[in-house]
Amino acid sequence: MKYITDVVTWLTGGGFTLLVALLVNNRKSIFSLLENIADHTKTKADNDLLTRIKAEAQTQVTAVQHSSYSGSEQKELAVKKLIELAKDFDVDLDSDKAKDYVEEAYQLNYGTKKPAIDKTSTDQTKLIQDITSTAQKIEAVNPPAVQLDNGDLIELNNQQYTINSNETGEITLTKKA
Repeated sequence: MKYITDVVTWLTGGGFTLLVALLVNNRKSIFSLLENIADHTKTKADNDLLTRIKAEAQTQVTAVQHSSYSGSEQKELAVKKLIELAKDFDVDLDSDKAKDYVEEAYQLNYGTKKPAIDKTSTDQTKLIQDITSTAQKIEAVNPPAVQLDNGDLIELNNQQYTINSNETGEITLTKKA
């Protein structure tokens, strides 16, 4: 209680005038300090919001990627959804800025060009189907036989052998030096 009484006595005894004089004399530095604090707070909040919007742009780009729309339609859909989401954050995001964020997310996720479906990929699909059907016809348990003749080289356990057979069907392997 004594401290409160001392402070009140000091203020009424001329301390208040001294305090006002210090504030008036140093107002520029005090105001700049307060502005820096306010700017820092605003900048951090803006940066956090911008990071969130960019993350949402990446989410939207990924979400529309697997739709049946063309690339430009997918981007338009992502831009539209991003603008709607920005409204949820109380941000009035214009269409051009939203397109920039979507394009940036698109580049981060998929590079400079989105793979397009063209004749080559259709040919690749047919080739894969042909390979698959051929593979299904081959029996894995009983693979096709390989014809070997006398004098052919074979490799077993990293060693090379020459294969020979006689009239009785007996097979001999001769280790190659």
